[in-house]
Amino acid sequence: MRADLQKLLAHIAQATGVEAAHQREDFVERVLSVERAQALLSEGRLWNGPRGQLEHAENAKCHQLAIEISDRDARYSWWCGFAWAAADKRNLWTLHSWLLDSDGRVLELTIARRNWYFGKAIHHTERSAWAEALREDPPDLPAFILDR
Repeated sequence: MRADLQKLLAHIAQATGVEAAHQREDFVERVLSVERAQALLSEGRLWNGPRGQLEHAENAKCHQLAIEISDRDARYSWWCGFAWAAADKRNLWTLHSWLLDSDGRVLELTIARRNWYFGKAIHHTERSAWAEALREDPPDLPAFILDR
């Protein structure tokens, strides 16, 4: 794994106390360029607390929903990074998108109940580059690996 991603994931693990696996290395490296990984490390924020959930949440559509909703509703900003759910038996940090409302609360876009979020706001000037990188579907469940 690239050194910048190792540093980012170590930072997240230290901040949260959660030592977990992550999505397949080749997938993470394709989506998170060196510049995007550096932006997450320098601009990233951490959440662990109360959150709302989208009424009609869907699995595997977080990036698409975050873009669509934040484009049409100024009360929400698109955030992207990694999320972790204690209930997920795979014990994975996954690339994830969510919304932050005008009061600073996380709005989860999938049916998962996530415990931790680490990410950055995706500003209008960088939206198209992030959206293009996130267009690729994540690997199927058997493709996830533990890399310590």
